[in-house]
Amino acid sequence: MLSILTRLSTLNRTLVQISQNGYKSSISLDKLYPKSNLDTLAKPELKLESKESFSGYIPIEKLIISQKTCSKPGGQHVNKTQTGVEVRFHVDTSDWIPEWIRSKLKQKQVNRINKEGYLIVRSEKTRKMLLNQADCMEQIRSMIYQASFQPKGLSEDEKLKIQIDKKISDGRRLVDKRTRSERKSHRRHPIYDSISDYYD
Repeated sequence: MLSILTRLSTLNRTLVQISQNGYKSSISLDKLYPKSNLDTLAKPELKLESKESFSGYIPIEKLIISQKTCSKPGGQHVNKTQTGVEVRFHVDTSDWIPEWIRSKLKQKQVNRINKEGYLIVRSEKTRKMLLNQADCMEQIRSMIYQASFQPKGLSEDEKLKIQIDKKISDGRRLVDKRTRSERKSHRRHPIYDSISDYYD
């Protein structure tokens, strides 16, 4: 009985200490990431230069989002609820996309841009409006990533390796050609050789 009471008293003391000091686990966020900002709702600061790449962040306040009815099968429910989503934004004034990506985006997605310069993306994949909106955002993100793709150039070592490989392959081709011609030259029939010796 006494052991149970002592255990309860120590448990009460630890609970009081935790409530006064505040308990933090050894795997809490401020211990795992001590130098990071733990405010998950804070908007990132975007400082875009002319040649900077796309960060993947799409500011939703710069988009025009509208709902519409879907053309998918689903009975009367589809005609009553607006689950389809249409997202549009003006390409020329979108400062969250670097300038060099905007010009390539207009070239690649010319069929999606209307006369006013708005890029229009629609989604009717699911019967949930939020999921369709997320699908539109993912489409926009993939379009920008495709426009921002730059083919990687060859380094000096790779160019040198290509030249060495070409010289080696040219040398092998010439050796094969020479051996083939020598093999063909030894194919003469001995009868013809004796006839030619006879007439000589």
